[in-house]
Parts: sequence; C-alpha cells; structure tokens
Amino acid sequence: MKRTKREENSIVISSVSFVSLTIVLIILFITYILPWFREIEAYKQESLSLFGDYKRVLKEWVSHDEFKANVESVLPKTDDSKWTEENDYLWEVLKSITKDFYNNNFNNKTEENFEVFIDKLSKKYIDTTSFDSKTEVVSKILPIYSEAVSDLWDNSLSDYKFVNYIESIAETFNFTYKDAIWISDVKLLEEYTSIIWDSSLDTNIFYIPLTMELTWSKWSIIDFLYFIENVGKIKVDEETWNVWLDYDLNKDFSDFRSKTLKWQTKVEDYWIFANQIFDISSISFEDYIDSSFNLQENGITFIDYLKKSQWTEKIKVKVSLRFYVKWIPLFKIEKQIKDFIADFNKLRWEVQKVMSSEWTWASMKVNELNLTLNQMQMTIISNIQKSLSTKVGINEAYKQVIKYTSVLEEYKAILK
Repeated sequence: MKRTKREENSIVISSVSFVSLTIVLIILFITYILPWFREIEAYKQESLSLFGDYKRVLKEWVSHDEFKANVESVLPKTDDSKWTEENDYLWEVLKSITKDFYNNNFNNKTEENFEVFIDKLSKKYIDTTSFDSKTEVVSKILPIYSEAVSDLWDNSLSDYKFVNYIESIAETFNFTYKDAIWISDVKLLEEYTSIIWDSSLDTNIFYIPLTMELTWSKWSIIDFLYFIENVGKIKVDEETWNVWLDYDLNKDFSDFRSKTLKWQTKVEDYWIFANQIFDISSISFEDYIDSSFNLQENGITFIDYLKKSQWTEKIKVKVSLRFYVKWIPLFKIEKQIKDFIADFNKLRWEVQKVMSSEWTWASMKVNELNLTLNQMQMTIISNIQKSLSTKVGINEAYKQVIKYTSVLEEYKAILK
C-alpha cells in the first residue's frame, strides 16, 4: 500500500526527532554523566588509596618522607619569635635521619601493628640511665671546647678549667715546672675528621698542644706515665654500643684504685682515670731512667725495682702533650657564622647610610670605619662566606668569627 505524503512527512519528522534526541542524550552523557562517572571513579581510587595508606600506617607507620614533612609542618619558621635553640637541634636531627636509618628503626616489620611495635620500643628505651651514663663518661674524657661557648655546659672545658686540670696533675704527681700554662692553640686532629662533614650534628676532634720541662722523682714520673696511658680509657661493646670505663689495673700500680686527683672529691664511684684524655706526642729524658748497674732481683718487675731502689732520685724530662677536646657541632658553628655575617652587613649598611647624610663631613671616624669595613668585606668576610657554602675550612672560618666578633662590637660603639 502506497504511503501518503502525510505519512512520509510523519516518518521523517519522527526520524529527525529520534536522531536529535539521541544526539542530545549523547551530548548530555559526554558533558555531564561521563565526567560524573570519572569523578566517582577518581573518588573511589582516592578512597582506596587512603584506605591502603591508613592500613599501611596502622601496620608499618608513616614513610620517611611523610615523617619529615609532618615534623616540618609543626616546627616554627627560623625567623619566628618562637624559634628556639631546641628547635635548631631538632631541625638538625630531622635533617640527619637517613631513609635507611628510619626504615630500619621506625618501620614496623615484625609486630601485628605499629601501636604494639612502638609500645615495645618505648619500653626498651624508656630508661635513659644507660644513655646518660654513656654521655657522662664521654663528656668527662672528651669535653667540648670553643673559645666562644666553652663554659656553657657542665662538662665543657674553659681556659680556667684546663689550667686547673694541669695544676691538679702537677700537685698529684709532685712535679715542678717553669713554663706558663694556657691554651695557646687548638689544632684539628686530621686523622679523625672529614673535610666535608657528613652531618651538621658531627663534631670534629681537636687537641690542645702543651710542651713542658719538668723536674721530678722517678717514682712520680713512672706514676705519671701510667696515668697518661690509662686516663680516659674506656671499653665499647661494638654490638650494643655500651660504653664503660676500663677498671683494670697493672699490679705495680694497684694504689691507683684509691688515688684521687688533687682538688677532686672522692665519691663512692670515683675513678681517677675518668678525666680528660691526653697523650704524649714526644718525650725526652736528660738521663737514662735507670741509674743503677745492679741486676734486678728475680721475680721483681722493672717498675717495682725502680720504685723501691731509686724512688727519691730526681730526673729532668721534656714532654710534649696533646689534650683532646670535641669541637661544637657544625650547625652551631654555621649559625654563629651566619649571625656574624648578618651583623656585619647590618653595620656596614648603617655606616653607608650615615656616609650619605649631610653631616658626614664632620666625622672622620665614620669615613675610616667605612674604609675598614670595605676592606674586611674583600679580605675576611668573603673567605668566611666561601667556607660557609663549601664547608671547607669552616673551623678556621669559625675562629675568624670569634676573633672579629669583639672587633665588630667596637665598631658599633664608634658608630653610636
């Protein structure tokens, strides 16, 4: 049956309407529905990821990067008024924790969850007595020394304490000397240091050289040499890193168990060798220590023989000693250098500001000061800045800072 014109038009209109509706639905699907599905899928993946992280944290704890980011977020900024010296130390500890150390010590790989793991770890280290005793032992035998901050801690070394230590040794071992005693130099112990420091918490080891010409009895010199050999002597367990003093004594020096260094108080756990470590770099005797031609008695040691037969005889000795000290941590050195440079730049800016004012002509001192600061910038400050950036020669740069800090204070007084 042949379609009428109206029927044909109706079919065309229906087809066009269907196609149009289909196109509209496709557009709506692409524009709104498909992105919505994608958004839901993204939320789903994010939720799964968060849930996976949550389960990981419950079991293993946060990763090294997450830990650092979290601690950094709660620490105040360095220019904040709330920033303290404790923050300096915490910041350096944070930077010094390597990923391997963190993963080996803070990631739970054994227990059912991190809460159980950290609880056991806390109980293991809750008693700090062992750590404190290690610190006390090491601090006594290897005190911290610095020209600027040497007397800020109980076990630090000041010039006064050093002289007192030498005098107490002289009194204890009954020797006399004519040389003046003071800290004339502090030298880096090259064999126990690195030019580029591995961590800002690292401390280099230095020694204070001291040469003396002594006159004393043979008994005293033998005891003194034994004291040098054993002072600061410790034992270390390489597996647990436990540190303790070595209480073993040679039978010829058994009296050292009750001996006390002059002006030190003998308490229950007192040990004369728990003092600053030092050794002999060179020693020379005016005469051979044994002045007798007699043969030693059988069963008697050479030391015992000398003490019994020649204990009153005097002998002259020239000895060069090295007294060992720790330097202050690198981050403290760097901070002091940075503060000094900032202080110098501020003073230089203030001087230049005064130079540009109308009454500068009336002050020759300000002109001289400006020339001096410019000269310091070219010769001293530039070298200090280079050492700070490269960490090469930073100890010498620090000594320069100590030397010129008082000079800078004088310049400030002149400007005022």
